[in-house]
Amino acid sequence: MYNGNMAKLKLLGIHTSQRGKDSNTYYLMKLAFDSLKDNDIEKEIIVSSELNLRPCDHHYSINAKMCVNPCLITQTDKEDEMKKIYDGIIASDIVIFSTPIYWGNHSQLMQLIIERLNSLENENSAHKRVVVKNKIGGLMILGHEDGYQHTAGNLMNFL
Repeated sequence: MYNGNMAKLKLLGIHTSQRGKDSNTYYLMKLAFDSLKDNDIEKEIIVSSELNLRPCDHHYSINAKMCVNPCLITQTDKEDEMKKIYDGIIASDIVIFSTPIYWGNHSQLMQLIIERLNSLENENSAHKRVVVKNKIGGLMILGHEDGYQHTAGNLMNFL
């Protein structure tokens, strides 16, 4: 628990089920976040299915220096809302990603976000500017089928 002189701990959930707030994955994330009763924790859940998110144009494949933060898509397409996710991650202390398991893997929205987050990582590797540091990352993976270990392994590699 923080004392009065310190900023609140910021917890961000990024929910990636296409079913949005009607999904079991969202229900469990919201239940977990709501169970945190500490007033010194600022909580937010971004429901990615409610955002207009364009797929990655893979500028990195053309030239690593073209992959910047914010992403070129976000800079040129005013309809694209990935900036909410970028800003949320940068401002948060803890980021939890939630995904259902579909066909033994994470959701399509999770993959889209992973690819678009390359611009944050690339700030460090290609531009020598660290924008993501001192963060705790976590996963909530939900599914009734095989694939948990595969999904968790892939996503831990991403984190």
